Amino acid sequence: MKYSPTTYAEALKMVLVETPKTELDNILKNFMAVIVKNGDYFQRNKIIDELENIFTKEAGGKVVMIETARSLSDNEIQILKGKFTEKDLIRQKINKLLVAGVRVTVNGNRELDQSLTRKLKQIFIS
Repeated sequence: MKYSPTTYAEALKMVLVETPKTELDNILKNFMAVIVKNGDYFQRNKIIDELENIFTKEAGGKVVMIETARSLSDNEIQILKGKFTEKDLIRQKINKLLVAGVRVTVNGNRELDQSLTRKLKQIFIS
């Protein structure tokens, strides 16, 4: 990997902000050519995620990761989304290591961990 996904995302953001919308296709094609040339094509999803994070934070929103052991119902998803604003970027992830429960991380650092895994560790490790 020549550059980190964050570095690519920040560079792409600067170009996107300064480029007229009519040139976006060319910019994105050129950007893809650069990451392929640098051998970083496999990082494309991380770059896109990081770009979304940057735009969300600049708009005053939070990046929220909701991890669960199993898929949530539509009703459960709506309840969780109702706890945040429309500016917030809410991502969901299935993490079978949680066993049961939910872990919510906001902006990559604040965390609410209500998983069975955490509770079991507290019981048996403490």
